[in-house]
Amino acid sequence: MELNGKRVLVVGLGKSGVASALFMKNHGARVTVSDTKSGDELRNEIPVLLDNGITVETGGHGDRTFQGQDLIVVSPGVPVDAPPLVQARSLGESVIGEIELAAQFLPGPIVAITGSNGKTTTTTLTGEIMTASGFPALVGGNIGTPAISLAERAKPGTVIVLEISSFQLETIQSFRPKVAVVLNVTPDHLDRHRTFEIYAAAKTRIFEN
Repeated sequence: MELNGKRVLVVGLGKSGVASALFMKNHGARVTVSDTKSGDELRNEIPVLLDNGITVETGGHGDRTFQGQDLIVVSPGVPVDAPPLVQARSLGESVIGEIELAAQFLPGPIVAITGSNGKTTTTTLTGEIMTASGFPALVGGNIGTPAISLAERAKPGTVIVLEISSFQLETIQSFRPKVAVVLNVTPDHLDRHRTFEIYAAAKTRIFEN
C-alpha cells in the first residue's frame, strides 16, 4: 500500500486511530482526523497530532470531510453503518479499519485470535510461548498496543500475535493471518451487532481470506 502523497482520513481518535494517523503521516500521507467528541474531551490526544501536522476535526463530522479521500481508516469504536461511512462507500471511497491497514505493513507471520472470552489471556500466553521457544514475537491488537504500532518494530521473522475483536473484523478486506483462532462465541456486543447471528458472522470473518 502506497501512502505517500495520499489524502487519508482517520475516523475516531481512540488509541488505534491516533496510532494510524501518526503512522500514515510518517509515511507521507496528508492526514485528517475526525471525531464526534469535543476538543476538550480529546485534549490529551490532540497535541501530538497537531505537532505532526495532522488536521484535526472535533465535535462532529463535517459534510465535506469524507469527500475526495483516497483512503478512510475507521477506528473500531465507530459503527460501520454510520451515515458518513455509508455515503463514502456509495461514492466508491476505500474504507478500512486499523487491522487491515496494519496487515499491509507487518512483515512477519500473523497469529490472530478472537472469541467472546479468553482472548487476552490466550494472546498473551501465545506471545510468551513463542518467545520462550526462540521465536521473536510482538503482541498487540485489541490487547492494548495497536497493531499498526508494531509495524515500525517488527522484522521479517517476527511473529505478530494479535487479539482481534468483532469490531475490528468488520472492516477487514484482505487481512489473511497465517494462523486464525476462534476460541468461543457467545452473545456479546449485541447493542452494536443487533443479533447473535450478525455478531457470530463478524467473528468468523477471521477465516475469510
